[in-house]
Amino acid sequence: MSHQVDPNAAGWDLQALDMHKSYGKVTALADATLKARYGEVHALLGENGAGKSTMCKIISGSVRPDEGRLLLGGEEIRTASVGEAMRHGIGTVFQELSLLPDLSVAENMFIGGGAPRMAAGLVDRRAARRRTQQIFDELGIADIDPRSPAGSLPLAQQQLVEIAKVISRKPKILILDEATSTLPRQDVLWLFDIVRRLRDEGTAVFLISHRLREAFELADRITVFRNGTDAKTGPIDEFTEDSLVEAMLGRELGGSLEQRPPEPTPEVRLEVRGLSAGTRFRDVSLDVHKGEIFGLAGLQGQGQTPLLQALYGWTRSSGEVVLDGKALDLRSPRQAIRAGIALVPEDRRTEGLALEMSIRDNLTLPTLRRHMSLKTLISPRREDAFAEHLARSLSVKAGSLEDDVSSLSGGNQQKVMLGKALSAGAKLLLFVDITRGVDVGTKAEIFALMRRLAGEGTSILFYSSDATELVSMCHRVAVMFDHTIATVLEGAALTERNIVQASVSGRVAATTEVAS
Repeated sequence: MSHQVDPNAAGWDLQALDMHKSYGKVTALADATLKARYGEVHALLGENGAGKSTMCKIISGSVRPDEGRLLLGGEEIRTASVGEAMRHGIGTVFQELSLLPDLSVAENMFIGGGAPRMAAGLVDRRAARRRTQQIFDELGIADIDPRSPAGSLPLAQQQLVEIAKVISRKPKILILDEATSTLPRQDVLWLFDIVRRLRDEGTAVFLISHRLREAFELADRITVFRNGTDAKTGPIDEFTEDSLVEAMLGRELGGSLEQRPPEPTPEVRLEVRGLSAGTRFRDVSLDVHKGEIFGLAGLQGQGQTPLLQALYGWTRSSGEVVLDGKALDLRSPRQAIRAGIALVPEDRRTEGLALEMSIRDNLTLPTLRRHMSLKTLISPRREDAFAEHLARSLSVKAGSLEDDVSSLSGGNQQKVMLGKALSAGAKLLLFVDITRGVDVGTKAEIFALMRRLAGEGTSILFYSSDATELVSMCHRVAVMFDHTIATVLEGAALTERNIVQASVSGRVAATTEVAS
């Protein structure tokens, strides 16, 4: 392969120049440019679908551009595959996990090369497990057994394995595409320490994140993508949070993230008494009012997600659940849906969407009976009208509703998953970290939708790993500790400080008013 040196490349170690990429009628990149230096952390910000992940996939070799040039050290290179990019020193932790769930953690660590081998050329599994444990020890990763099937790990631990796998190969350019989106705060801080160390050793790090505070905590430089191109770039000290949001959206956000939801009614919608599910959670009791947004907080793994899954009939449990005065025996999601309960799960790709199906089919899947004519056949006209109404009301950005849902950006996939939950007209919505991996504009739209639904009388149980979201959006927040509800915060006691303190200790300061 011939290489071409660019005489204008001085001062930049990596340059992706004039990149174009389209998927059918959808333009992902249009004349986009990105540059980086070794020894810098470069944050890439923008709405979902703005082009930042596509740009990084081109650099990482997982996507080929329609046009554009990629230069490393002033020399033009081609990255036709992830393996070839790695040979150029480019390693990527992708937004969507790439682990093979049936293989062990150790086996996943050496997919793509580097596995220790025996004399006959076979993979030495014992040595692979020892090397994996050594890598985990060096990086400070605890409580992950290299022998465990990767698919048996919680989502956050799977993300840690992905990060360790890439970092262990010592890339000179590291791309973190929403690598913090599934991590609890303590693991985010761990990753930031690793990134700072790599930066100081001369690695160039690209950080894609929808959490603006992460950019200000970690980045030396920021590039904002909007509508498929680089809209603004510069050192971190040239930006404020307001100027970043304005650059990302091309408009002012108007303070919509700070608006409070309307007050709920005194009428109790959901009563939970003594609900338990083995070691996942125990003796949970709570009431949720009609029109209330009730938050769930706590460190990851304290039972928040299994609790919501139990209320959806997904996880078997014991105890009492009453909805609008009627006792429920929730043994399956079908029973929950019929009772008026809908769940938006944590992982949209494996739990929430049928990726091989169209956007329309995903939106109408829970309500197919509504779209039947002659009691047996689905009416395409009814189904299309219903899907178009849902997509329009949620501002889903797509070329066509016939497109596969997998073709959408993460934020638009999240909107389709919300549409599925709303399609059945649920009285109680269960949200599991629904703003994970979505941009500030989409988050504002989701919060506006939550406020509207609450105002119309829908009740929402909302688990979020972001204490700021819970404080701004919820009427009350239950903090889970040791797999049960430790305290419920409301009014003046509902603060980020109290949520964090209760999450790590199971209690708040004695002077704080706590609702029981």
